[in-house]
Order: sequence, then structure tokens, then C-alpha cells
Amino acid sequence: LDSIALQCASGYTFIIKDNTISEGIRDASGSNLTTISGNTILNGRIYDQSLGAGETEFIESNIINFTATGDPDEDIALVDKSASVTIRNNIINCTGPASGIKLTSGAPTNVIGNDIILNNGVPLEGTFGIYNYAGNGIVTDNYIRGGYVGYYSASGAILFENNTITEAHTGFSSNGAEEVKNNTISNCSGDGMVLRGL
Repeated sequence: LDSIALQCASGYTFIIKDNTISEGIRDASGSNLTTISGNTILNGRIYDQSLGAGETEFIESNIINFTATGDPDEDIALVDKSASVTIRNNIINCTGPASGIKLTSGAPTNVIGNDIILNNGVPLEGTFGIYNYAGNGIVTDNYIRGGYVGYYSASGAILFENNTITEAHTGFSSNGAEEVKNNTISNCSGDGMVLRGL
């Protein structure tokens, strides 16, 4: 497939599973239950722009290969804006000045067990592994390699636990209210952790 785009009214259940897609998936539907699972994206992204008040997304076990286009606002492999989301066990490989996951979702937001590699571990300016501007939830057991900032948060209450961040410029930067424990942050060219608080 070249791409998949969802645009419809509220109240539906979507399952997008086990596809090979050249340019990615865009969800612009209403308040629906959507599962995006087991897909391989050859050069593109998953972009949920639905903003539905009751929108629930499960994005799991996908392989996303993304090459930067030169637009910093668009150069993100996985973007989610739903009311609640679980993103787990995805493999994200970005080439050039591109970022991994950006969340402006509600609650709960759960990001679990993802592997994110940015430009083969070279920390290019303006890039991030995970950018979290969500409600509450958990960010656990993720592996992030590269990025100018491995994990950046401007969010609410998040449990940030058992993550590994390596070869970033800054490993962890937070304006949020995380509970941070049992993480490994190593081989950063700048600061390991920067805490600013809400």
C-alpha cells in the first residue's frame, strides 16, 4: 500500500494490522477506537490528528522507518493527539534530523517498550526520542539512542521508569512532574538530566 488515511465520523472501531505501507498512516477520524498493529512502514510515519474527545488509540508492534524531509514540524515518525493512547513495542528508525515520538494526548498516555534510534546515534540539533506533552500515564522500558534530547517532557504526572537513553546530547529534560526511577542514561555529550519543573 502507498498509505492509509482514516477520515470518518465518531463511534467506529478500526483495526489496521499487518500491512506493508510505503508512506504511512494518517488518522483524522472522530472519537473512535483504533488499533494500529504489526505494520511495516517503509518510509513514512504514523500520524494521529483525530483530536476526538473519546478517541482511544493502540499503536503497537509496528516497524517505522522515517527519513527527514527538512520540515522540523513534520519530521517526527509517530505523532499522537488522541484522548488516550498506548504506544508499545514499536521499532522506530529515523534518518537525518528527524524525531521519534511526539505526544499531545490526554490520559492515560502509556509509552512502553519501544526502540527508537535517531540518525544512528548522532545527536542532531532539534531532534528528540520522545516529546511528551500529555496528561498522565507511564513511560517505561523504552530504549532511545541519539537525539538532541532523548526524552523531553512538558507534561503532567508521568511515571518514567526502566528506560535506557544513550548517545543523546541531553538525556532527560523535564518541565513536568515525573516520578523518575531506575533509568539508565549514558554516553551523553551534554547533560544527563535537566530538571525544571512545572
